[in-house]
Amino acid sequence: MLARVFAFALLSALCISSRGQPLPEPAEGFLCCTMRTDGDWISDANYADERPTLVPAGTPIKATGYGRYRVHVLIAGAKQAIGNDYSRKLDMASFARRYIVAEDPQVQQAAYPAEVREAIRKGRLTLGMTREQAIMALGYPVMDLNPSLDAQRWRYEVTGGRPFVVVFSEDGRVSEVEGDARARGFVLGEGEWATVTEWSEEQEPETPEKACAINVYRVSTRNFMVDPERPFVYLNGNRIGSLPAGESYCLDAPPGKHVVSLREAAFPGIPGFSEREVEVVVDGAPVFVRYRKAFTGSTAIGTSIVKHSRIDVDRTSEAQWREERAAER
Repeated sequence: MLARVFAFALLSALCISSRGQPLPEPAEGFLCCTMRTDGDWISDANYADERPTLVPAGTPIKATGYGRYRVHVLIAGAKQAIGNDYSRKLDMASFARRYIVAEDPQVQQAAYPAEVREAIRKGRLTLGMTREQAIMALGYPVMDLNPSLDAQRWRYEVTGGRPFVVVFSEDGRVSEVEGDARARGFVLGEGEWATVTEWSEEQEPETPEKACAINVYRVSTRNFMVDPERPFVYLNGNRIGSLPAGESYCLDAPPGKHVVSLREAAFPGIPGFSEREVEVVVDGAPVFVRYRKAFTGSTAIGTSIVKHSRIDVDRTSEAQWREERAAER
């Protein structure tokens, strides 16, 4: 019982400390960089493999408050959250100032060569870009992997599972991109990684009711002790997207055997993923997979709290899948 009380107090303190910070200056301005949203979430890793929608650098943005490791914003009037997933050495106000800038990047871009402007618009790089232009195109390199922006080499994991390194010359321009062929091809615009669309206020969210080969649903557990971090969905070892509680994910897959897995942070704020998976066979009929996480207890070790959870990833019937989904609405 004491362990639960202590954990609740610790969690409350974390929430208050982030939400109590003053809004950044400016609190309203322009988006620094071309970022990718899954509809309501933008990660500081700026993942490109989650069926993303591009939000152009220079889009009007306004901070409205803080959540747990997130900045709540309005982007062109639409609610979004920018997640501080991998730069947590920054306080939330400093983190927000990276993304909300006073000067419109599109005004700056007007003086850039046409190929640089086009690359920034598409969230790609071109050789010869400055550090400032590379940030506009890919977002800030996360602090967990890049303690200093003055370094000659920046590591990105935009392409999830295929990290690459942007190498700068002595004069501070992109001279090389190191990584496997697919990652280099994507970031330099020589190949496609994911289909993206231009973002707009009027864009309708993708309905989860459409026909999908594999439907993955996360059943939320309403318990403050359960880690709120989103798990990531993998198909045959390739990361597809993140899965908020109470939401579903639509996977396209050809006929045959496939492995669906969900990986999540082992502990909040600590890198490392635990994994649960299920094998499914696509044979023309939709497959329904359920992910459930339930809190089973906690143990106090010194000043730390170790949480115990049960994680189930299993195949379920369409009726049960839809019944649980409806109950979450």
